[in-house]
Amino acid sequence: MNKVLLGLLLGAVLGAVDGLTSWFTPAVRAQLAGIVIGSTVKGIIAGIAIGFFARKVHSLALGILFGLAVGFVLAFIVAQLQHGYYWRSSCPAASWELSSATRLNAMEPRPPACRHPRARSNKFSTKTAGFAHRRRTMPRIVHFEIPADDPQRAAAFYKKAFGWKIEKWPGPMEYWMVTTGPDGTPGINGGLMKKGDVSTTTNTIDVESVEKAVAAVTSAGGKEIMPKTPIPTVGYFAYCKDTEGNLFGVMQRDSNAK
Repeated sequence: MNKVLLGLLLGAVLGAVDGLTSWFTPAVRAQLAGIVIGSTVKGIIAGIAIGFFARKVHSLALGILFGLAVGFVLAFIVAQLQHGYYWRSSCPAASWELSSATRLNAMEPRPPACRHPRARSNKFSTKTAGFAHRRRTMPRIVHFEIPADDPQRAAAFYKKAFGWKIEKWPGPMEYWMVTTGPDGTPGINGGLMKKGDVSTTTNTIDVESVEKAVAAVTSAGGKEIMPKTPIPTVGYFAYCKDTEGNLFGVMQRDSNAK
């Protein structure tokens, strides 16, 4: 078969296959068609280059090397035009970053256990290097708490239904730490506790200042239910209710809290 035609066919097939692998990166599935088309065109160009060069120098090996170089240059151009998006959809290590971009920024490795059960949750962990310069423009939900009449029964339910990892907190309170998935994937972790003053599932919002957050809540028509409370070495916490009576928490992280 003609080397140019063979290179074109192989390039098109390999390019299409390369583009289809983006299906395994959920964050780019919406752009799958465009990625496949772009990868196929890139493969065709590289394949033609291989065929022409191989025929010119009478060496298939050199033709393949030349085609790889052309493919790399084309990939680099596409990556620059897409501001790195192409790399994040093609590189396994970077696609991990891309898929985790949908999760909230506060989900970092947990610190050692402290005296308060919530302190072991990802929402209260100290910011890792490089997090500070990516400060959010809006507060985000970073933690949930599920109250239960029978925490052991509830823990068994969520383990069986969703495969969550639930561990008893080794402190004086009846509190279970809930891990819904590995760090670096979309989602948040939470807690499970005995029903008491809090009898509904609550979300906790990460804020820069509890005082300012509570002031904003009351100004918008909400209510402060539990005043600002320090959690040693972790930060400050308060409970509020919105205009519909839904309970939620606000958390200000501060390692100097006492």
